[in-house]
Amino acid sequence: LGEIGENGSGPVAPGSAGVVFDLPDNAEGSLRIVAQASDAMDVDNIAYAVLTPAQPIRVLLVSGGEGGDFKGSYFIESALSVDAKNTVYYLMAAADYPKRGVPRGKDGKRYEMIIFDRFAPDEVPPGASLFIDVVPKLPDISVHEKPDMLFAPIVVDWNRSHPLMRGMSLLDKLSILRCRNLKLDGAWASVMDGQGIELASAEELSDPAKVAKAKEDEVPLLACMISEERRVAVLGFNIWETERWPWRVSFPLFIKNSVHWLARPAGIQRAVSYHTGETLRVEYNDEVSNVVVQGPPPADEIFKPTMSGTRSLYFSRTYDSGLYRVKAEGAEDQLFAFNLLSSSESYNTARSKIRFGDEEVDGVKGESRTNLDLWPYLAGLALVFLFVEWYVYNRRVLG
Repeated sequence: LGEIGENGSGPVAPGSAGVVFDLPDNAEGSLRIVAQASDAMDVDNIAYAVLTPAQPIRVLLVSGGEGGDFKGSYFIESALSVDAKNTVYYLMAAADYPKRGVPRGKDGKRYEMIIFDRFAPDEVPPGASLFIDVVPKLPDISVHEKPDMLFAPIVVDWNRSHPLMRGMSLLDKLSILRCRNLKLDGAWASVMDGQGIELASAEELSDPAKVAKAKEDEVPLLACMISEERRVAVLGFNIWETERWPWRVSFPLFIKNSVHWLARPAGIQRAVSYHTGETLRVEYNDEVSNVVVQGPPPADEIFKPTMSGTRSLYFSRTYDSGLYRVKAEGAEDQLFAFNLLSSSESYNTARSKIRFGDEEVDGVKGESRTNLDLWPYLAGLALVFLFVEWYVYNRRVLG
């Protein structure tokens, strides 16, 4: 029921308008909006939405600082505190991290994201995680053997359109002492690229002759990977070994982007709806079983969706608008709203122009001649004549 733009984003249906509803912050449940319109297409007169109270993202910060303290993680804590409205964080020393399984809070709930600062567990947990100055034990990411570190790397390029880099600028002014010589393969992608020099130690940076002779190599400074089980980002250098990066605006912005994109890629929303025909992906924090999807009324069809692993599923039979309920053993029921939300289908009057991709075709008014077959009508008349003749004959001859 949103407005359709007049600047080429789509035709404006007569009488279309935007409506704002004031709802309390703790509103929860399903929402059904009905437009009192009388037309031949009723399906676009009703819209649905699922309201969920805004819940902050639960983040666990695991510090691998010297002596098991949180030295160095202070700036990460400060960055997390900046977005206190949408983020709540908890602390854990690397020595207390469980050897197996997934860490949970005192309430028994899992964390939506884990930040590993200079510490990598033996088993990377499923879900969202950010590794700082450490390489996770995952396939297709490692460190070159020789050299394993590069010194004085400078940022040469970064993906400005990537969600991790949203709103960030002047990264080319970032000074870094050293970084890990990351090696990426498979599903891993570099988001920020640098160029560092090969030296035996950081002390050689003070010798201009050795720096001049040193070889320069390209290196990923920030990498990310998305799979069915995990969403992972790796920062290849220590934030302490930079020139005041934790004091700059870009650092808390980077932490915020990482938490939001890795933990909740769909965004922090309260009223969510999907387009009919769109594939629904549902992800659970824990393993689930016996998952079914109940379609919207009045049919209330039961479907068995395709599971991708043990924590996520895909469902594509979303042809009807309404509320779909996903049920699974080991998890609470979830509601998802699907609406037509198609201006091209709702506005179905004759148009003077039709757009196909980037090409626009003008409508032409004209006449066309077609052949009209008359033989069926003639055959029908002949059959009627024969029937009348047969009837008259029988009346006169046979009496």
